Amino acid sequence: MDIKQIYSAWNKDSLPTSDHIVYFTLTEQTRELDMVALLLKFAEKTVTIKMTEKLAAKIPHVWNDDIVGVVDIESTSTEHDNELRIFLKSKSATFVEVQSEDADDDVAKLTAQLESMTLTSADTLMANKSKSRLRTLAQQSDALVSMDWVRACASHLVVKQEYEEEQLDRERFVLVKRDNTYRHVHHANPSVTAFLKELAREHKDKNGRQLTVTWQFTIADKIESAIHLQKLKAALTQLCPDHWFEFLIFVCAIGLPIHELMKPGDMLSHWKRFSQLNQDNIIKLLLRPRFKTTVSDIEINELLRKYNDKENDFHERTSYPTIRTPETIDQYFFKSFYGYPSVKEIEQLWGRIQSNAREWKGT
Repeated sequence: MDIKQIYSAWNKDSLPTSDHIVYFTLTEQTRELDMVALLLKFAEKTVTIKMTEKLAAKIPHVWNDDIVGVVDIESTSTEHDNELRIFLKSKSATFVEVQSEDADDDVAKLTAQLESMTLTSADTLMANKSKSRLRTLAQQSDALVSMDWVRACASHLVVKQEYEEEQLDRERFVLVKRDNTYRHVHHANPSVTAFLKELAREHKDKNGRQLTVTWQFTIADKIESAIHLQKLKAALTQLCPDHWFEFLIFVCAIGLPIHELMKPGDMLSHWKRFSQLNQDNIIKLLLRPRFKTTVSDIEINELLRKYNDKENDFHERTSYPTIRTPETIDQYFFKSFYGYPSVKEIEQLWGRIQSNAREWKGT
């Protein structure tokens, strides 16, 4: 059971179940439990738990008030477990009579239901959290251009439909009405995945001449600069010729759980020591600045071991939204699961980047 899949299903109005709470309790995944509790609390739903000996042993050490608040517990569950009884009483837990038909579907059926849904991946849902990193990279790559220049030179506008005329003053783009060719296309679109798909395209006319494409994520007219896609692509190709698109995803942490682990400026600075983007170099770049190691055949294992020892410390320093409302659920999920990766996630980052790159290129 993966919390990212649960979050994606929640975006399709599918709620977590008691099986999710049981699984995360038995595996002592407290951040995942907190997220499940938040989703259920927002929906004003509770789930019914049938107690087992293993579950009873874990609950006093794993649950908090938020979990207890979204769970109804079998009334006979504490008869032979004094520690559990004291804990649940202190939390004002709700007890119910549990019949066999009250139990949620088993895990296999729930998994099958999730797999049958057409879900947008959590990585894609979180992609828009990388806008500031993209602008930072563009700035450091000299790929930002003045909006005054864009308004004076753009020949065609592409505006996301729901952000049409009422927010973007087309009159300020002086050549669009009388030119309206694809010589210089300017996009106004807040979607990072749409930006990536456009960046991956070749922009040439039928005679092979290079066309200009610029992009603004913020629809408001007051912005001062836009990203020049050709300049950005050229800079990325210089930095990482073989995998420039994947390098962009990595540095900007697009759909990746490394937003707090390292910032774009630091990543670019440390990248000077590397020439190839691969799994080993990703680990070295992310973890060498934090942990002292000796270059050797076992350096990767040593870096991962040291990170594993400190991972909880990193999460404890994370600043979470204090008021949990529908507006902050996305941010809470982002802070919980896209700030610092697990060791397993670090070990699989290169494969994850490649998979997302294929999807976002549209290939």
